Amino acid sequence: MGGKMSRNKGKVWEREVASAFRIIFGENVKRGWQAREGHDAPDVDGTPFWLEAKHHALVNIAAAIRQALGDRAKAHDNRLIAAITKSNRSVPLATMTFSEFMMLVKEWAENKAALAQVADKLKTPRVDERADEREKCAKAAEAWAFDQERIAREKLEDAPASSEAHGMEAIMARRIADAIRSGYAGPGAPGAAKPATPPVQKVPEPVGAA
Repeated sequence: MGGKMSRNKGKVWEREVASAFRIIFGENVKRGWQAREGHDAPDVDGTPFWLEAKHHALVNIAAAIRQALGDRAKAHDNRLIAAITKSNRSVPLATMTFSEFMMLVKEWAENKAALAQVADKLKTPRVDERADEREKCAKAAEAWAFDQERIAREKLEDAPASSEAHGMEAIMARRIADAIRSGYAGPGAPGAAKPATPPVQKVPEPVGAA
C-alpha cells in the first residue's frame, strides 16, 4: 500500500511540475511517460531541461541527481539537468550540478549583454537623428539671425536723415534677430542668449529743421 501511495504522490507531483513549466514553454510540456516513443525521457519532457521530479517524505536530492545523470546519458541527451524535488512539509526545490548551473548563468549573462547591445543600437540612431535635426535648426536660426543683424546695421547706416521709420525698422529687425537666437535655446537654458537691448540711437533731425 505504501509503495502505491508513493507512486501516486510522484505522479501528482510530476503533473504539478509539468503544469508549471507548461505556462512558460507551452502545451508540448508533458509527463515523461506521455512523451515516450520507445526511448528514455525525463520525468517531465518538452522543456530545455532534463527534469527529474521527486516527491517523498524526505527526498534524497543527491540520488535524484545521480539518477538524472544516468538516464540522460542512456538517452544521449545534452539538456541541462534539474531535479525538482519536494519533501513533506517543505518548500519545493530545484537543484542542479554546480557546473551546469554555471553554464546556465553564463548563457543568461551573455544573452543579457546581447540584448543590451541591441537596445543601445535601436536607441542610438533615434537620438542621433534628433541631435542632427536640432543642429540643423540651430544653424538655420543662427544664419537667419545674423542676416537680420546685417540688414539692421545696413538700414541704420544707410537710412536717409529724414526717415525715422527706417531707423525704427532696423531696430525692430535687430530685436527680432536677438529674440530668435534666445528663443531657440529655450528660456533659461544653459547658453541661451539674452535678447540684447539695442543702443538708443538718435535719429538725426532733417536738415534745415528749425
